[in-house]
Amino acid sequence: MVSIIDVINISLAISGIVVALIGFSIAITIQYVGKSTRLFFITVFSIVLLYTIFHFLELLSENFLGPEFTTMSRVTLIFESFMASLLMVTMTVVILGFSHEKIRGSLFFRTTLLFWMIYMIILIISQYNTDIYFFDDTNHYHRGTLYPILLAPSILLMLTNLIGLLRRKNKMTKKRFVALFLFLIVPLICLIIQSFINGLLFVSICMVLVSVIMFVSISSENVEMYINQQNELNKQRFDNLILQIRPHFLYNTLSSIYYLCEQDPKKAQFTIGNFSTYLRKNLNAVVKNGPIPFTEELEHTRAYLDVEQVRFKDLLYVDYDISHTAFFLPPLTLQPIVENAVKHGVDPELSPLHIKIRTQKNDGETLLIIEDDGPGFNSNESTSSFNKNRNPHIGLSNVRERLKALCNATLEINSPTKMGGGTTVEIHIPEITV
Repeated sequence: MVSIIDVINISLAISGIVVALIGFSIAITIQYVGKSTRLFFITVFSIVLLYTIFHFLELLSENFLGPEFTTMSRVTLIFESFMASLLMVTMTVVILGFSHEKIRGSLFFRTTLLFWMIYMIILIISQYNTDIYFFDDTNHYHRGTLYPILLAPSILLMLTNLIGLLRRKNKMTKKRFVALFLFLIVPLICLIIQSFINGLLFVSICMVLVSVIMFVSISSENVEMYINQQNELNKQRFDNLILQIRPHFLYNTLSSIYYLCEQDPKKAQFTIGNFSTYLRKNLNAVVKNGPIPFTEELEHTRAYLDVEQVRFKDLLYVDYDISHTAFFLPPLTLQPIVENAVKHGVDPELSPLHIKIRTQKNDGETLLIIEDDGPGFNSNESTSSFNKNRNPHIGLSNVRERLKALCNATLEINSPTKMGGGTTVEIHIPEITV
């Protein structure tokens, strides 16, 4: 006869399956979490889901299907016990991962593995005698006199993880520590209570609930980190804009336009148009998240150079050899490189600066080349020191990083060891689909 306790246990098992299934679905689809965190939650909820399913099948077989299903009860109980113990091994791996420690050579992991192997050996032995637990002829579960022997390794597994977590408290964030602590301590308390109560089974639902609590806590932390990263990215974009639009460049351009208004109104109008295009492209570059057509970046660069040629007149010459334009690159790629050349190559005491911008399509890639015959620099210097000399411009390291991240492209700088030989910057952009 089915008792009220059996009905409650079945109801708890079904509730656990539903909640675990929801958690598993959310873990697969959730955004703004790292790959390792997503994998962790998918693994945890997979194990918890399988555990609750086997737990439900065992209760169903024992209470509703009769003696002929005793084998099913035994098999499902074995898999239920296996999944519960495997979850503790998984938690050890997670604790080590969150603490930035390696599994190989870890005494913590070896201890957990030892207790898990002992548990599995006892579980296998229990299938061949009735001293630990057994199913009677009516397909009902009973604990044997040696049942605590099976329970001991389970408790030791949880205690090992709990001690390992406490020892690594300062190596992880507070939210992660609290979430993992609850995940370990609540089932441990439930298991200890369950060892003295043979009737109401609430360990499974406790495990599911603390899994959800841990998921919500750690996910919220990842979302906060994502928001902070986006805020920092937006701040960097704004800083890039401020660095790119330098006050002295604005003043010099406006002064040139001021005098041109009286001396050459048509050229003043032409310069205002280019200056407007330059400012608009700078503003657009701040909000762009991905690569843009090369023609847009070229328009930005032409506008900048046209403005500078008005200022420097016969000191700056630009030659374009653009045979290929059907490719993409990050915004603020070509223009900052050209601006570096102008800033450090135009000097009334030196010969006029010649800049050549050309493109060509090779097998599987586009080559963008920027050449100048300015004073050059020592190619033995590091990129970082080269960028310091170009402050407050957007450094070439910044350009190189964005090229790599957005286009898997590379940037190469060639300049003679001795000063006075000009500079060549080559950008190799693989063919990509945007």
